[in-house]
Amino acid sequence: MRIGFLHLGDRRHGVSRYGRLLAGELDRRPDVEVVEQEPAQEGRTVKDRKALIRAARALSCCDVVHVQYNRTLWGPGRSQLGALRRFTAHCRAPLVASLHDVYLDDPWERWRHRSRSPWRRLRRRYRAHRQRTVIQKAVRLLHRHCRRVLVCFEQERSRLRPFRLDQRVRVVGHFVEERPALPDRLESRRLLGLDSRRVATVLGFIHPRKGYDLVVDALELLPEDVLVVFAGTASEGNERALRRWEKKAEKRGQGHRLKVTGYLEDELQARWLVATDLGICPFRFFSASGSLATWCSVGKPVLCHDLPQIEEYRAISPDSFFTFEDYTPESFANAVTAALERVDGRPDPAMLILRDHFSIARTADRHLALYREVLEENRSSP
Repeated sequence: MRIGFLHLGDRRHGVSRYGRLLAGELDRRPDVEVVEQEPAQEGRTVKDRKALIRAARALSCCDVVHVQYNRTLWGPGRSQLGALRRFTAHCRAPLVASLHDVYLDDPWERWRHRSRSPWRRLRRRYRAHRQRTVIQKAVRLLHRHCRRVLVCFEQERSRLRPFRLDQRVRVVGHFVEERPALPDRLESRRLLGLDSRRVATVLGFIHPRKGYDLVVDALELLPEDVLVVFAGTASEGNERALRRWEKKAEKRGQGHRLKVTGYLEDELQARWLVATDLGICPFRFFSASGSLATWCSVGKPVLCHDLPQIEEYRAISPDSFFTFEDYTPESFANAVTAALERVDGRPDPAMLILRDHFSIARTADRHLALYREVLEENRSSP
């Protein structure tokens, strides 16, 4: 079976990594040939408008072609619609699309800074309406051209109901990647200068949507021996937000308890993962989290806001995840303190159950089953 993948975006970005890692796992199968295309990009835009057409034609030899979609991967604003049309119009192979972070309404809107200027408020509403319209058109375009549309949670599928999509929408959970042998925990803590401090870590690209402001506000409420680590670097356009949080921590006398690592290569990231006592994912909302899957890959206990997706994980492994309910610094700090009292640095058995269930090998098998469905449909159609 020949499977094609179109790769767009920064290789370090979670959605881009998702497609690349899945392609790499499938390429290890003896009965699968993987064909990959990666048009050159400048920022979020493909440099050559014809590059997508060439990629689409090169992938037309495949039995199935898998693409990823989120609100920026195919380009900014309305330009993504043109990119999608060019690709789908020239790719003759059956298409499968995975949707990431697709919302009809922006759930971040109610947490945004409210400007006193009526003009700014009007402009923000106009931008939100324009973006919502683009996403609606993009999802409907993909649905018209794709044999399967994939999401990672039932909660995500429920969000697609207003699009009136059909049974082609399927749920395939976010995979947990295999990791090489992990470094020693005690040695890693020594090399990172952590001594006897308890470590709570937020992993991944730094973005306001992930709740970093809540973590900074909770610093002074945490026990004095707790070090909070932001293990990553600011995503594009959010450098000022990171500086603002660092300054807020310094102003409150908590700067010594906040560590920002910058971008981590694999070896150094592994050291921070094993040195951590508690992974924290204080997301206000999420669709599928690569950083959460990374915590699963090392079996670390994790604290999350009590969101519907966590219940879907608990249906598989009931004791997985610590949670907090009220989205306030006090509620979060109390939950972190309570969780740290219960962890001991060893892998969490409940998280290891999730690691096994969502292993990249098993997730690739689930994708393969869907690809074969598409292939059979294609062969039986006139």
